[in-house]
Amino acid sequence: MSDGFWQAPIDFSSLILILIAGIELGLIGLFGFSVLTWLFGRWHSIAYDAVGVSAVWQIMRQRVFG
Repeated sequence: MSDGFWQAPIDFSSLILILIAGIELGLIGLFGFSVLTWLFGRWHSIAYDAVGVSAVWQIMRQRVFG
């Protein structure tokens, strides 16, 4: 699968992080509950940073390499 859709492991990892972020935002909107804050406590901002970097990575992959 040399010309496959997932050419780098970071693509799949970043996609999973973005999907988790979408679920997180849905839970915050519907129930006012943040799973990331519950799991990571005061370190939740690092998880949000990772999601942001993942989103930028996916945008760059779609614009530059897509």
